[in-house]
Amino acid sequence: MALTASETTVELTVIGDTVVIDPNKVGIDEVGLENVLIYPNPATDVLNITGLIGTGTITILNAMGQETLAVPFQNTDRKVLDLSDLVSGVYLVQVRSENGIITRKLRLIQS
Repeated sequence: MALTASETTVELTVIGDTVVIDPNKVGIDEVGLENVLIYPNPATDVLNITGLIGTGTITILNAMGQETLAVPFQNTDRKVLDLSDLVSGVYLVQVRSENGIITRKLRLIQS
């Protein structure tokens, strides 16, 4: 069992040594960012992000949760990120704006 931020009890599902948490039960709100598209995935040297609204920041995190890239955006629908300085691996792309936060997994394959 676990508690959400509002102290509601939720069940956790354990698969091997992994804990799976249903974001619908822990209050993660992605309303307002449902039109954000992150592509291509897997990516090689550039990443396109569309559907951005307002002002915010796009952050790329490595597998250890360390920030490897942070790019602000303001009043633009599309950003193109240069990933050529990053090494191949799995990253998290986090889009934060006044409308909320979304996080997506990204595979990066450098040649």
